[in-house]
Amino acid sequence: MLTMKDIIRDGHPTLREKAKDVNLPLSEEDKNTLRDMREFLINSQDDEIAKKYGLRSGVGLAAPQINISKKMIAVYLPDDGEGKSYDYMLVNPKVISHSVQH
Repeated sequence: MLTMKDIIRDGHPTLREKAKDVNLPLSEEDKNTLRDMREFLINSQDDEIAKKYGLRSGVGLAAPQINISKKMIAVYLPDDGEGKSYDYMLVNPKVISHSVQH
């Protein structure tokens, strides 16, 4: 189980380097990493578990944040109150557009 000790801090070199593409089909190691990342997000949103393990709530986690320089991300957002929920594990994602912040 991932905990806050597995999350690297701002300024760590892994967060500044370009993450590597993930080979397909996924290796068992990569599958397990994605599952662990998703589990962390689910646990972080459970008040009881989060308190027990000192987790900060999150809805997204990228592999570089756990010191794995690969293009993998997990997103978990339970029911938003309008019947929509989001549960994704992505590899080699590409940003195809962006908005400008004001």
